Amino acid sequence: MAEGFYYVSHFVTEWTSHPNFPRPDPVQYYEDCLERLRDLTDWFFHGWHAYQEPHVWRDL
Repeated sequence: MAEGFYYVSHFVTEWTSHPNFPRPDPVQYYEDCLERLRDLTDWFFHGWHAYQEPHVWRDL
């Protein structure tokens, strides 16, 4: 499971970086989603997240 989660987090970033990949508007939404995916991957592997507590995930 861990290997699959790691793979997906990197695959999505690489796949969506193609210039012809349709990105949602605004561009910030796309960038925020990739950041969230990276943060969740780190949290999954380390068992902790890099945010100060109390932390509330903001809506994308």
